Amino acid sequence: MAEFLHPKKLPPRYYGIAMRAYFDGVHDLDQYVELYFDQTALPGYGWLFPIGNGMANVGIGLRLDVARRNRSHLLQAFDEFVNDPRLVGRLSHATLMGRANGWLLPFASQRRPRACAGMMLVGDAGAFVSPLTGSGIYNAMETGRIAAQIAAKAIQANDCSLNELRKYEVKWQEVLGKRFRTEATLQMLLGWPGILDLLIRQMKRSEKLASFVLDVL
Repeated sequence: MAEFLHPKKLPPRYYGIAMRAYFDGVHDLDQYVELYFDQTALPGYGWLFPIGNGMANVGIGLRLDVARRNRSHLLQAFDEFVNDPRLVGRLSHATLMGRANGWLLPFASQRRPRACAGMMLVGDAGAFVSPLTGSGIYNAMETGRIAAQIAAKAIQANDCSLNELRKYEVKWQEVLGKRFRTEATLQMLLGWPGILDLLIRQMKRSEKLASFVLDVL
């Protein structure tokens, strides 16, 4: 359905690629989410998310144009990350659970319709992935909730025209639009070398700035 509404793909800067795997027996885990940055991968990052009982979600996300510019194959980038000196000691005795999986992520920075007559796009199909973090579960649930409300009223009125379903565009913009614009701006800024280092230094000095950045994340 998404391809029907948008047969032409946008430039690669509006997409991300990510790969993650689950590991059991990860050394030195606590309750904190860990993010790892590399100047050549910005605004992408690697992560280690503890999920309990010595297990962790480990992965890497890259903006598609950055990956192509650096000629980075996703699986190769993932292998390099799990063998990074900052992680390799903690994963050396861990067991890979299943296999690593990768995805194409359509960022919410895309400016394109998410509704037409008889159809509304939600979640990844509607390009509602966070431009900053690459997360999408909350956005999928929220756009699904909004679409359900609009659909119920449209069905009750026996009117699934574009004029009626365009209300979905207005509502999701009210709920999520401001955050998406903020995230898209931060993503653009973090693509510049040195900006991340400057941001981290300023976060150490300003509790207000640190709280704002963490709220966005």
